[in-house]
Amino acid sequence: MNTTVPRIRYREIFIVAILLILATHNFFFETYREMIFNITLHDHYDKYAHLFIGNVELGARPSATHAYRFLSVLIALPLYYIIPFFTFSGVETLNLHEDSLRMLMAFALMTYLSVMGSCMTAFMIARKRFSAPLPASLLVMLLMYIMLKHLGSGLHGVDAIGVFLLSLAIYFMHNKLLYSLLIISGVFVNEKIAMIFFMLMTWRWLIYSPRKIDAYIIAPTIAILMYAAANVLGPMYFQFTDGNADHRDVTNFLAQFLETFLTNLSLKGFILNVLPFSLLAGMFVLASKATKFIDTGIYFKKSDFIALLGIVIIIHLINVDYNAGRLAMFVLPLYLPLAVLTLYQLAVKYDDSTHNRTLPPKT
Repeated sequence: MNTTVPRIRYREIFIVAILLILATHNFFFETYREMIFNITLHDHYDKYAHLFIGNVELGARPSATHAYRFLSVLIALPLYYIIPFFTFSGVETLNLHEDSLRMLMAFALMTYLSVMGSCMTAFMIARKRFSAPLPASLLVMLLMYIMLKHLGSGLHGVDAIGVFLLSLAIYFMHNKLLYSLLIISGVFVNEKIAMIFFMLMTWRWLIYSPRKIDAYIIAPTIAILMYAAANVLGPMYFQFTDGNADHRDVTNFLAQFLETFLTNLSLKGFILNVLPFSLLAGMFVLASKATKFIDTGIYFKKSDFIALLGIVIIIHLINVDYNAGRLAMFVLPLYLPLAVLTLYQLAVKYDDSTHNRTLPPKT
């Protein structure tokens, strides 16, 4: 694969983005409809958002585990005020206030824009960071869109915006200031951003440069400490609902780990948890092979399997049952671009070998 960084014109990015929106715009309407009719059980951050704008009668206090994701709620609020409102037939039977519908619409649009942003960032990671040809980069973008569907009910919450910020942190890893800002602010969008980068950079630091401490490890460490402080100080000054706070109790970790592990042994657990784990592990293996023909620099190391292993262990400890597979998808932007480029390179080599074969002489 070409190792020179391709010149990427803004025209190319604009055209790709427009084509992506034209091909996927129905995803926004589907998400909005599913949120209105509550087709998939999900966390109602929309009710949390109403508290920020003074709609107390429509709002609800969040659980302690969700309250610290307040930045993701604040990001949705501008959309609440600027998007043209519409709804679907049959909504009148639900007796929902128009402001409630408008807030659901804002969160649906935030999810859609976040998914589009993740797809375009994956495209740019492949195209600009790994010097991939346009067809391979488009394939990365397409597979990112398909794989993000594994977020499931998280698409009706704030998981999509979390994956988007994580993707941006990977893309801007060469810029220590932007990287640090994304990691530190991202912990209050979704704490898994800080957790993944803390495990990733701490492991890299231990293996490759134990004497060097820089922004790559300092930023996620600060983010983790801020999140820990918020968890300790938050309940002292604010009232939250109980939610699933007991899942964070250290004394429950062993029992919860065993419970989630046993969940994986069922057919439903195998499909929703084990298959996504296996798929991500396969992507890591393929991404590792890409280091043979791509200079991955700071964007990927062979030690980065720790991100998947670590997040899988954490989500087992806090007992998320059948949601373990979708939560593991947060590491997708780290592995997917290089995994696709490995497959693309193998396909090109196979195609070249078939064209270079000499035909047997005619008899």
